[in-house]
Amino acid sequence: MQEEPDQLWDKYVKRTASEGELEKLFEYLRDPDADPHHIAWLENYFASGKEEPSFDENYWAGKIGRILHPEEAALKADNANARKRWMLRVAAMLIALAGAGLFFLKMQHRSSTPESSGAPTTATAGRISPGNGASITLADGRTVLLDSVTNRQLVMQGNGGLLKLADGRIVYEQLNNTAAVKEQSNTLNNPRGGRVVDMVLSDGTHVWLNAASSISYPVIFSGKERKVKMSGEAYFEVAHDPSRPFYVEKDGLEIKVLGTHFNITAYADDPVPSITLLQGKVSVAAKRGGKTVNALQIKPGQQALLVNDQLMVNNAPDLNAVMAWKNGDFEFTGSSIQSVMRQIGRWYDMDVVYQGEMPSDEFIGKISRQEDVSRILKILEATGKVAFHIEGRKIIVHKL
Repeated sequence: MQEEPDQLWDKYVKRTASEGELEKLFEYLRDPDADPHHIAWLENYFASGKEEPSFDENYWAGKIGRILHPEEAALKADNANARKRWMLRVAAMLIALAGAGLFFLKMQHRSSTPESSGAPTTATAGRISPGNGASITLADGRTVLLDSVTNRQLVMQGNGGLLKLADGRIVYEQLNNTAAVKEQSNTLNNPRGGRVVDMVLSDGTHVWLNAASSISYPVIFSGKERKVKMSGEAYFEVAHDPSRPFYVEKDGLEIKVLGTHFNITAYADDPVPSITLLQGKVSVAAKRGGKTVNALQIKPGQQALLVNDQLMVNNAPDLNAVMAWKNGDFEFTGSSIQSVMRQIGRWYDMDVVYQGEMPSDEFIGKISRQEDVSRILKILEATGKVAFHIEGRKIIVHKL
């Protein structure tokens, strides 16, 4: 039987909710159709006397108050009415928070969560949000800053043209049917702190490029093969052309496709590069010194991982988490704090410094990439496991 919201809330208050129950509760809180009923069922819940007599107001003030309104942490409940009002305010904050996203620990069944009033908290030294700064290096060495290209402006290159559309998309077009004498290449560089770049190559292949990533490609694909080189992270929707296979090359990896949708994560600081297939079929080869070490094929819903020059298959990757960056979110499903911070550092162009030993806990969460970095760090702090301090463009991480 499906649990009612008040039952889920009861478990949440008592800190006995499972990971799945927490997800159900926050799904309910995020549901706009349920908004008029939130206060009603919470009031009924509090009136029923279900909450634990030992309910720790200081725990919840520290847990929730630091996220949205630090001043809430000083609230006390001196009598029943005040306590009820306080609980409703906590619930209201939770409802607002659920709309923005929440990080929580994978291991929920623990006897207590340490909260230290003297722990360092997130500095808000000015708003730091994701920016732009992407550029294209043309075949003749010129560099075009994408922000400087006006809508529908055409940049000529031999038989190919580069067009920026009104929605920010970059489109390459072949301007005549004459084959180019020499294949010319461009390089799109999206620096740390850059927004996702949306580009269509001359063959119709659609590419989305994440921050701290680059891709080199021909202006016009004139040969029997279509080859690009990339680093960082990119999502491809390859135009189907059986006569001209499409190759993506990255140091130590080569992916061969005909027409398919897949994501490649291959940052230099990521310990395990991955290729995740959403549609079609791809062949993945691990290379060393230009020679193939081993190779495999993956099917939709599978992920190829490169571990110590050896390819392995993950049969059940979380596709929503893999594609979250393209859809404008951070999403973590059991990630270490180091993995979380690598993504945050790239997206906001910030260096991350760890002070002391880091927690071994795994973090779960989803939040928009449009949020200010201080907001995201405050939500992470609410887990009670880490705290942050911002100095310029540096994030200092402490274990609580």
